[in-house]
Amino acid sequence: MKKRFIAGAVCPQCGETDKTLLYQQAGDEVSECVSCGYKRFKSQMLASTAEPEANTVVRLLNLE
Repeated sequence: MKKRFIAGAVCPQCGETDKTLLYQQAGDEVSECVSCGYKRFKSQMLASTAEPEANTVVRLLNLE
């Protein structure tokens, strides 16, 4: 398993910069903060962003 640091990445939990590793685990991409231990799996991120917001309002403007 090859782990690599992501330059400029900020941990969403502790706010530390340049402490995030990226690696593969069981076929899933994982980012992990070495300061606080926070882990984020790419499959979970994709599942949460795939669902549209229930209260989203789209306003179309006619620019003619």
